[in-house]
This record gives sequence, C-alpha cells and structure tokens, in this order.
Amino acid sequence: MSLPLGTLLKPVFPLSADAFPTMAAERFGAQEDMDRTWHTFEPVARTLVDSFYMTLDHPRHDDLVPRLEAVPPNCAASPTKARAWA
Repeated sequence: MSLPLGTLLKPVFPLSADAFPTMAAERFGAQEDMDRTWHTFEPVARTLVDSFYMTLDHPRHDDLVPRLEAVPPNCAASPTKARAWA
C-alpha cells in the first residue's frame, strides 16, 4: 500500500499561519508594530499555508492547478474552506 506524499510530509513540515507571529518574534525580537504588521501579512500567510497543504493533498498538476487558481489573489482561504474544496 502506498501513502500519498502529503500524508508523509505533513508531520515533517507542521506549518501554521497562527504560529507565524511567534516565529517572527523569536527570530527578530518583539517589535512594537508587530500587531500592525501581522494584520497586513496575515492574509498572505494563510494563503501560503493553505496552498502548501493543498499542494500536498493534490500533487497531480491537473488536479492542483484549478484548485490553486480558485483561491482569490490577496485573500486567505480558511483551512476549513480549503479542505472543503478537496
């Protein structure tokens, strides 16, 4: 029995948009404008994470491209919504 690549990689690459502010604070130190910066960056981070997991779940080009193109530009799809597209 073969497992999809996504099933094997998800535990190895645990990616969460909610963890980005903490990772940034650890990497660059706490900044006074962190909340404002996160407010601007959050849609990008959520789209990145959703697209990453969508790619793992649907590695076939013919299946993946329409799903990625369905995500509105500069707009984050919630993980629930992204999984609903699956």
